[in-house]
Amino acid sequence: MYDTMVSQRNQRSFFRLDLAPPLAARMSIVKVNNNKIETGEAHVLVDNISAGGLRFLSLLQLPVRQEIVLEFRMRLLNQQIKALGVIVRKEEGQNGLNQYGVSFTIDEELKSLLVRLIGELQIRLRRGSNITSCDFYAGDIMDYFLQHP
Repeated sequence: MYDTMVSQRNQRSFFRLDLAPPLAARMSIVKVNNNKIETGEAHVLVDNISAGGLRFLSLLQLPVRQEIVLEFRMRLLNQQIKALGVIVRKEEGQNGLNQYGVSFTIDEELKSLLVRLIGELQIRLRRGSNITSCDFYAGDIMDYFLQHP
């Protein structure tokens, strides 16, 4: 099991920042099988992020399929971020709460911006700064999803 964990970590090429409390974000499905679609938005909580992807929590039941492209919108250090990605991993949790791993499909310019913002956010979090330039949710996770169905 340890070897598997090490090899998974080595596959990541970007620093991954754990977010506690998690970051409130909005997610929508924008493409299925290369066909653009319009869907409503779902509220999700991002509990870690890197320039290569993120992990989010949701009550939604989503499949792990490369053909489904998601769009995530969030605020990081007063920058509105819009990133596309695909679900690469799903873990079912208690009370219907699912955890999804997403790999971004973004250009180099956005990757560079995310590297800079995540690095700056890490520094501010280590200093214990009161960060109001991100939409962190400090309440109960299940309450969040009950308030944002």
